[in-house]
Amino acid sequence: MRSRALALSLLLIPSLARVAPLAADWEALYAARLAGNLAYRKALSQLRQAELKVAQQERVYLPYIGLRSASPTSPTSTSSIRMTDGVLQSSALAAELRFENLLGADLTFTAPFVFGGSPAPAFGNPSVSLSRPILAESGTELLRSRAALIRARGLVEKAASDVRLGLVSDILDAYRSVRAVESHRRNLATLERLREVTRSETDVRAVERRVLQARRAILVADAALQAIDAEVRAEAAALYPEVQERVRGWVQALPGKEAPTPESAEVAAQRLELAAAERERSLWFLPYVPNPTVSASLAYDLDKPGLSWQVSLLFSIDVVDRGEREVASYARREGPDLARLGLESAERSLERSVASAWDALEVLDLDRRIQALDVEDARELAKQWRELFARGFVTEEDVVMVEIDLAVEELDAVEIEHDCLRKQLELLPYFGSALGGETKQE
Repeated sequence: MRSRALALSLLLIPSLARVAPLAADWEALYAARLAGNLAYRKALSQLRQAELKVAQQERVYLPYIGLRSASPTSPTSTSSIRMTDGVLQSSALAAELRFENLLGADLTFTAPFVFGGSPAPAFGNPSVSLSRPILAESGTELLRSRAALIRARGLVEKAASDVRLGLVSDILDAYRSVRAVESHRRNLATLERLREVTRSETDVRAVERRVLQARRAILVADAALQAIDAEVRAEAAALYPEVQERVRGWVQALPGKEAPTPESAEVAAQRLELAAAERERSLWFLPYVPNPTVSASLAYDLDKPGLSWQVSLLFSIDVVDRGEREVASYARREGPDLARLGLESAERSLERSVASAWDALEVLDLDRRIQALDVEDARELAKQWRELFARGFVTEEDVVMVEIDLAVEELDAVEIEHDCLRKQLELLPYFGSALGGETKQE
């Protein structure tokens, strides 16, 4: 149930829960991409497995109920149902109610049903058994399972974030590519018309160069457009204003550069790994000593009413080995140091990634402001040259070249604006908790 809720919340973009949902076309495209994304589907599968493993270790009060073939004389032992020369031999079916990892112990209730052979079918002697290693490490296993669960949730959220970023990028790229193709085609038509009336050899070469550049730009933009999914190309024009508005709404929730970065899934998982390693180090001597399994059973004899009980001790240890115990003990002693190094590495990696993203965003913001000035200069220059052309001071070729330069500057401004939006979207996952979309972690 939890994994289904997580998948649904991801489909609704949980980290952006304060923003109203996009148009249905966006939701359909996003859902389709999630459904067809290999990384996301694998992450969901890993998440379900991790949730099941943690549930098995935490919900020890939930029993297993089983049915198995058993020995008619020893119902706790497994045996086959046999038929010899057409005669069914004495056999038994044992119904079991089993609790596993109950304070480190396994508790089993057994009720056999005996059939075959000369006696009439009847219920066998019920029994209850309890077994537990003296030094159980179930707490360590649970910590590592919780760490794996946190990592699995982080993978799901990252995969969903990557899909969202990819879809937004495709819509932005499709819009720019369409605009670039249209702009360059207009420029090409003007240049080809201009080439027919140009007489100066120098001007002809300049116009021809611009014609070739326009054709190249059209090919590049069209190739970029064709690389985008047909569904996105078909919806890009309608979705672009909505996506642009919503993305800006999302990134407004980003804190400033100096705001602390919430703990990542990997850092949280490494903390649990460290706690598990500390527990293992406290039992560094375990490989050198036997760790017996103590078993106790209680059975009720139905034929001659009465209880019988049994206690057993099972252990095995190598007195002389080839260094395996020393290596196992060394791994337990070194485990916390390695886990601590892993935690520090994860924290540094998170800090560097966030700082790098903020720095790149600052550079892009400066590029955007510089480009805005370049566009303004190009517009003023184009206006001046049109006025000069009207007075006869410059040629039409000069005006066309300046206007083409203006169109290129405007396209560059659009590209830089899109790069800023993409970089801001890349920052969003680092601040999932601040945006109200962090998944509750075990």
